[in-house]
Amino acid sequence: MTEWDGYVAIAATGSGLAPEFYSRLREAVRHSAGGVLVRLQEPSGRPGAPVIGVQPMRRRDGAVGPTLWLGPLRQERERESLLRWLTTGGPAATALPTALHGRILLAPPVLAVPRQTMN
Repeated sequence: MTEWDGYVAIAATGSGLAPEFYSRLREAVRHSAGGVLVRLQEPSGRPGAPVIGVQPMRRRDGAVGPTLWLGPLRQERERESLLRWLTTGGPAATALPTALHGRILLAPPVLAVPRQTMN
């Protein structure tokens, strides 16, 4: 059963994610049905504009689907389209807005590699 009823938005804050846009992103997710925001401190490998990952999620067991990476979101209309989409439920509710089709990253952004620890 893969009934998605929520989503996870992943924000790489080192990718040019301005504090005011992050605040608006946080509010959009907070006011959506079933949205969860994850903030990564690491850069996305695409500096200068926000890079956001979005995964459909099943709230009953926390299962997530594949991540759709969008970015860099340089234009205000792209950022506004993303915020509206997430507010209305993101991938669990509607298809990706046309304004974001050109922002789909075919390869995931390069995020920092976790440090290896010694036990």
